[in-house]
Amino acid sequence: MVFLFLIKDKNMKKKYKIEITEILQRIVEIEAESVDTAIETITQKYKSEEIVLDWNDFIETNIDIFVDDELFQDYVRNIEFRDFVLKRAESMLVHLSVEELSKLAFGNYGSAILNYKKTCSL
Repeated sequence: MVFLFLIKDKNMKKKYKIEITEILQRIVEIEAESVDTAIETITQKYKSEEIVLDWNDFIETNIDIFVDDELFQDYVRNIEFRDFVLKRAESMLVHLSVEELSKLAFGNYGSAILNYKKTCSL
C-alpha cells in the first residue's frame, strides 16, 4: 500500500501577474474644420510616427495586479466581491465630473461628443 502525503509549505511562494503601466501624454494644438478632422489628423500623424511620445511626456506609473491573474479572477467570480465593487462605484458616481464621466462612458472626450451629436441629429 502506498500513501501519498501532500505537505503545504507555509513558505511556498505563489506566482502573480503584476502589470506596470506608464502613461505618456502630450497636448497637440491643431487647426481643423471640426473636432473629428482634428482627431483624425493627429491620429494619422501619430500612426505615421510624425508625433512620437517620449520621456518628456511622462505623466505617471500604475502598478497593479493584472486583470487575468488567477487571484483577481477568483474575486471577480465572487458575487459578494462584485456587489461590493458595484456599491462603491455607485456611491462614487455622483462625485465624478462630467469630464470623468465622459471618459468612463465613452472612452474619451471625442467619442462622447460624436455620440452626443449623433443622438441630437436623430
